[in-house]
Amino acid sequence: MPSIQSKVFPIYIDEISNGDHQQNHPNIYLNVLKSLSIHVPSIYSREFVNQQSILDISFKEALLTSTTSLFPKTFQPEILGYTLVNMLLMEQLEILLMILTKLFKKQKEITQLQEFIQLIKTKSCLAQKMHGS
Repeated sequence: MPSIQSKVFPIYIDEISNGDHQQNHPNIYLNVLKSLSIHVPSIYSREFVNQQSILDISFKEALLTSTTSLFPKTFQPEILGYTLVNMLLMEQLEILLMILTKLFKKQKEITQLQEFIQLIKTKSCLAQKMHGS
């Protein structure tokens, strides 16, 4: 198992922000929200706990991560599992984003009329076969 630990160690170090608290993920999110003028109460405050806009289900993944991290040797398979799943999801999201970006650029280049003409040209040979002309 030491080889597995050495392979996931860089992920762990990244998750704890490589020792730079400005790069800590929660701090980054809070800074982004602040730049958008979105107020988030301190997580230590009663105001945070009583927010009606946050559903209990929102804490499910955070709770799983927190509790398994308390016993990393015991829950190593689970930690590896959800780390890999999250990595795969991120890869798939990046691919989807690339596809959507290309489609958006293409859509901006083609007018509705051009798209309609392109559709007719593509389907005309099928229509001719079906209608015998």
